[in-house]
Amino acid sequence: MYISDIIKEIAEANNLGFYHGPKDYQNVQDQKTDVVFPVCYLSMPVRAKGTKTKQGFSEPEFNLEILFADKTQFEWDTDQIMDVIRPMDDISHKFVNQLLHHEGIKDVLAYDTLEVINIFDVNLSGIIMNVTVKPVDLRANCP
Repeated sequence: MYISDIIKEIAEANNLGFYHGPKDYQNVQDQKTDVVFPVCYLSMPVRAKGTKTKQGFSEPEFNLEILFADKTQFEWDTDQIMDVIRPMDDISHKFVNQLLHHEGIKDVLAYDTLEVINIFDVNLSGIIMNVTVKPVDLRANCP
């Protein structure tokens, strides 16, 4: 299972709209469906690095940037925005735990979070999480 499929599966299990794409033109708009909030947005490109072992396995690590956000209004005060950010922070930490226990993930190596306010054209506030995961990868390392 590819890493974006794992993120989508966990997002949908948590009733989050899932979107995936380059953020330079992203407006959290899916052409096939209506926008669903709150949102889990996996930013592209997904960066991966890996090692190959002589025992015949690859060990990739994926560095992911995931936004957990909900709609806010530009004119809202800090207390109103924090009422959106706090649950998104809870969701992001729950998401890390679910990644750690997913059968397709071997390990969560590191993660950090950053609060964001009124990003994208639709004014979303929440948490950007940068997380490094090592998936289970049994592709052979054959010459």
